[in-house]
Amino acid sequence: MGWGGGLLHSHVQTYPVGSNQQQVTCYHYKDNNNEWTVSPDSEMRYLKHDDVIRLRHVPTMRNLHSHTVVAPVSKLNYEVSC
Repeated sequence: MGWGGGLLHSHVQTYPVGSNQQQVTCYHYKDNNNEWTVSPDSEMRYLKHDDVIRLRHVPTMRNLHSHTVVAPVSKLNYEVSC
């Protein structure tokens, strides 16, 4: 069974350059740092186009976001952090 590009993964380490915020990457093995909750956590339902949700990293309780800081590895995309 393959995970394609990887699982959304974060941990307490921060980016050493750029925003210095919590790193978010893809990881190819399942562990506790791949756990995210969807907010608002109302009754289970299918998401629709234009729905606004928030992904919160379970171990650190920080919210996923991106901003206009160049990614430290790819340099072609923006950094994703918590």
